[in-house]
Amino acid sequence: MTIDVTTDLEQRVTARKAAREAVEQIVLLVAGEHRALVEAHGQVASEAFWENFREAFIGHFPKPPAAPAIKPMDDFEAKAFGQRTISFGQHKGRRFDDVERGYLEWLAYNEDDLKAEARRYLLSDRVRRERCGQDEQGDDE
Repeated sequence: MTIDVTTDLEQRVTARKAAREAVEQIVLLVAGEHRALVEAHGQVASEAFWENFREAFIGHFPKPPAAPAIKPMDDFEAKAFGQRTISFGQHKGRRFDDVERGYLEWLAYNEDDLKAEARRYLLSDRVRRERCGQDEQGDDE
């Protein structure tokens, strides 16, 4: 099965053009209604018009896409990451496995470097088990 990219692109361009033209017509209509309202009732009506207009459209706009969920590291990834050393700050040279959880949480949610990986590490089952003392002996060597 082949997809005709040209046809898809043409359809998208045509749809976007039609949407833009429809919006232009709506804006002209809204501007005309606003102008007539202000002429008939004065500037006070303008504020009420825009307040009502905004409220009328609140539920019609699509919601922005949700931020992607952070996938926790699997045990293999967490073990490898835990062996890495921190290359900066008060724990420079220490392994992630040997650093207090509170500092790692601060790091994960405040530092730009390693942020996503540190969050995934903290969410991993391995780290959660170890921090709770549930990891079996010899499992992390």
